[in-house]
Amino acid sequence: MTKQDHINYWLTTANDNWVDVQRMFKARSYVPCLFFTHLVFEKLAKALWVKHNDRDTPPRIHNIVILLQQAHIEISAEELHFFSDLNRFQMENRYPDYSRAIHQVTNRKVTKVILASAETHRLNLLNLIIDNAL
Repeated sequence: MTKQDHINYWLTTANDNWVDVQRMFKARSYVPCLFFTHLVFEKLAKALWVKHNDRDTPPRIHNIVILLQQAHIEISAEELHFFSDLNRFQMENRYPDYSRAIHQVTNRKVTKVILASAETHRLNLLNLIIDNAL
């Protein structure tokens, strides 16, 4: 596989997950919706990581901020806040106690606000991936 093949893999799976996000929001499944939103950004960050590093396999981590830093992507304070906030949803299915707590603070209104920001940030990361593509 070429470097571009690896990038395309992360892009394709991120786009597939974005469709899942929309489906889950409509189904009022808000915590899984935000978990998958995190997956979208993790995969976009991994595409950027592959693009800007010599290796084709990104580290097996889930932290969006660290992946973007390792990809040498400058992020604004607002982006740092958004990605850091989104990181908390990646733990939803991994730890039952955390899952219960996150379910208590996640509802339609919270999810809708996050998804509105997510769309802008998603397009920004896509532009970084596509810009000067290999």
